[in-house]
Amino acid sequence: MPVDVCEFMVRNPYPGRVIGFRSARPGHLEGLMMLTGRSPASKARALDPIRNGNVVLQARATDDGPHDELRHYPAVIADNHGIVIANGDHSVPLHAALADARLDSQIAATRYEPDPPINTSRISVVLELRTQRVIASVNAAATTDRDAAAVLARFDAHAGDLNDWIMLSTYQSDGTIIEPNYQFTRVAFSTGDPLAEAWEAADPRYRVAAAAITFENGTAVAETVFHTGAADRADHPVRYRTEESSSVVAV
Repeated sequence: MPVDVCEFMVRNPYPGRVIGFRSARPGHLEGLMMLTGRSPASKARALDPIRNGNVVLQARATDDGPHDELRHYPAVIADNHGIVIANGDHSVPLHAALADARLDSQIAATRYEPDPPINTSRISVVLELRTQRVIASVNAAATTDRDAAAVLARFDAHAGDLNDWIMLSTYQSDGTIIEPNYQFTRVAFSTGDPLAEAWEAADPRYRVAAAAITFENGTAVAETVFHTGAADRADHPVRYRTEESSSVVAV
């Protein structure tokens, strides 16, 4: 039984990075991605719809600090092999594995982020067009040690068989104690705008940026909502749906 998106967010006020998805027909994936943060560095981030080869959505830092691979990465890559939504640069080898039919081994080989003691999980959702498989994964650390063993949780489905939204996140946290989240939760939305609902349901102390993604047989569209945290943004959430900020990649 799906839980309401508000309940999903109340149960986990600081989820870290969140990916939601559903697939109501073959070749189709509807998704959303949300960034939340506690520290100034984790709040200084954005999600940009772009047109750069197969990259549809780019995560980046908004401060003047040095290049940080944990904040700069292709969040969505899509082409005629499928689509990858991910919270880190593991999106690149996962996308390459779609073309080489190595997806399962690449998912298993993915490591958590090198940020001890949190050891943030790598999460991803992939639609492989060749097989019509939809795979969500959480690659987490077993402990807070620097060289902790990796733990993999997977959710497997077939494109067209997911009318409910499935949500996964890097953390289960109240904002103080942070633990990996291995759960794949069925979530219900009450309107036709899941991105806006998820944004409104998220704890305003932590929400940073959110994006909606639609993929249909090789064509991907990304749209973004930013929040109020950065000095160069408005005092209220702003939705970008203009031609300049939407990204359409057709293969």
